[in-house]
Amino acid sequence: MKPAPFDYLRIEQAQTAIDHLAQAGEDARILAGGQSLMPILNMRLAQPRLLLDVSACSDLKSIRGQRGALSIGAAVTQAELEAWPSLSSQLPLLHAAIPHISHFQIRNRGTVCGSLAHADPSAELPLCLSALGGEVVLRSSRGERVVPASDFFLGTLVTARRADELLVEARFPLALDDTGYAFDEFSIRHGDYAIVALAGVVNANEIRLAVGGVADSPKVRQWPTLHGSDLDDALNEFAWSLDARDDAQASAAMRRHLVRQLGTRVIARAHMQRTQRGHSPLPPGEGRGVREITPAPVPHPNPSPGGRGAHLPAVQKRDISLMINNAPRTGAASSRTLLSDFLRHELGMTGTHVGCEHGVCGACTIRIDGIAQRACLTLALQAEGRDLQTIESANSNDSLLARLRASFKRHHALQCGYCTAGILMSCADFLRREPHPDEAAVRAMLSGHLCRCTGYTPIVAAILDVAHTHA
Repeated sequence: MKPAPFDYLRIEQAQTAIDHLAQAGEDARILAGGQSLMPILNMRLAQPRLLLDVSACSDLKSIRGQRGALSIGAAVTQAELEAWPSLSSQLPLLHAAIPHISHFQIRNRGTVCGSLAHADPSAELPLCLSALGGEVVLRSSRGERVVPASDFFLGTLVTARRADELLVEARFPLALDDTGYAFDEFSIRHGDYAIVALAGVVNANEIRLAVGGVADSPKVRQWPTLHGSDLDDALNEFAWSLDARDDAQASAAMRRHLVRQLGTRVIARAHMQRTQRGHSPLPPGEGRGVREITPAPVPHPNPSPGGRGAHLPAVQKRDISLMINNAPRTGAASSRTLLSDFLRHELGMTGTHVGCEHGVCGACTIRIDGIAQRACLTLALQAEGRDLQTIESANSNDSLLARLRASFKRHHALQCGYCTAGILMSCADFLRREPHPDEAAVRAMLSGHLCRCTGYTPIVAAILDVAHTHA
């Protein structure tokens, strides 16, 4: 499960990527967060000739208000949007939906626009953009076009983006007064793909409901205000219109049932939020006009690297330099070398374990510039000039990791130890952001890790012990 060879080019301005897309077309792929693209490359479901890394593009790294919408650049991560202080008041639908997106380790690197471009029918962000009536901005050497969500998502992993176009930003309409917003989904466990997801928008005259996970793209239905049996009938008709099918996760009948049940719940919640918003209107001018917004205070996991050069042909290797556990290290990597393999095989740092190589098990989690991320979904070249922490740093003067390691031992949470290194890396980032978590928050964080011993109870106890005793 390794990518096929490709040329790698690190981009620092969006126009450079557009110029290369004009030449390469279908032979090129855009790498922003890579949390969907890298598993596809690892499994060789896609074999591009050229990979254009736009994660360091400063002109794609903006969050700004623009004519009643929040414009989110293509390099903005889901974690940065999640931590934006005004999200709950300005975009309550996204505030409710983002915690359902995979796991926090994936959101640390995954981008908002990357999820939209991937167009998974179960994904939360395409669903929210559709429910809100948002739009995306596509730019190419031929010019720029703005495409509404209703025309952008064409099918499973298929969008209206042309091969030479770069999705430069997404525009989510800001919350309106006297309007309620709600989101809910059903999945096997927290962070798994949604079997059914729903987003609702309710005002005095209209109900707008969007459904994901059933059809091959988000589907939206609008009704006048309905209640009781009229609403039940409308939801039943909507559920049947989606042409649900049986698969390994759920039957068509179950999906229709979930649309009806969750639809009732989401609409009721939106009605309730509308009532609450009516008593707590937005501050004067908030959500209207044009104004700049300061990006969320989350360290950017993809700053512009300080290493040599930005282009590496597929057939070559070159040395890259980085800091690992406060010490400078150098090693050779090709364009397709995964960071997990670079650490283990080039630098001999075998504490970072490898499991699934598509970002699910969490065994390879490390910290890049302090932020927990999957090493198997990161190219070694992307770590150039960066500051990495691996499990080997637990032997240094990192007091939090030392306390966590001691607590894991005290609570018998080490078990076989295969998943432990990644869990400790996630814990260090998690407790830095949330020093006083409750058990539910700890379990949500741990949902990004698979424990092969199935012994989550002592792990939860060990983390809570450190949080409560030393926070």
